[in-house]
Amino acid sequence: MTDDSGQPTTKEEALWAYLKMSRIDIAKRIGMTMRRLASTAVTVEEMVPVGYILEDNYKSTKEEVYKQLVRYLRIEAHYWISGTEVNISDLVYAIISPILNDFICKTGRDTVYLERERGVAFVECNSEGYEVVVVVDKIFVTKERYILVIEAQTEVSLSAAVGPCLLTLKDMHDDSGTGGIVYGFVTTGDTWRMLSYDGRVPKMTNRIGVVFDTMARDKEKWMKEFSVLVGCVYAALDNVNGG
Repeated sequence: MTDDSGQPTTKEEALWAYLKMSRIDIAKRIGMTMRRLASTAVTVEEMVPVGYILEDNYKSTKEEVYKQLVRYLRIEAHYWISGTEVNISDLVYAIISPILNDFICKTGRDTVYLERERGVAFVECNSEGYEVVVVVDKIFVTKERYILVIEAQTEVSLSAAVGPCLLTLKDMHDDSGTGGIVYGFVTTGDTWRMLSYDGRVPKMTNRIGVVFDTMARDKEKWMKEFSVLVGCVYAALDNVNGG
């Protein structure tokens, strides 16, 4: 069903439309081609307030994420062979769960929780008013505030996920009526990009790596060079907290 402008009238219809939409049509809606977006990718420092990405900030949370990743990569023999759907979801969970736990403990926001699903669907806020942070395989959108994570299995699909993610961010921004910036992520599990939309110009970070082959033997390197995603996710969560 569509309105007079030909746009989808339900979230589910919009979701399927975004997944099938061509790059040309996506570019028209967000006002920028995917090639242009990639060529103007920003550093994490340009996307996230500096306080979130200082090396010593969230140190205990970063250490917990590191331990979770090392445990996962040590016992998951198939991850290095092929990044299957389950492998990627589990790796994302290993990264997200310590950050969410820390955020909830520090802010008391016990209405924020993690919802893990497969496939394409929507999660609505329930009758108790819970806010949902979602980790999914395509696109998941809550009724109100959220972090949007799009999982992809290959580098090709990581690029393809950017357009639908931005369209969803645009919808969330336009529907909120409060202005501000909304954030999202696309990820293959070990590689991430952070996206933002402020109502005018979409932005995307350069690729953010979170694992490397010898990380179990080099915690210092991981903490210094690969833990930046922790600050990125925390910044998005604080946007939820403040929005």
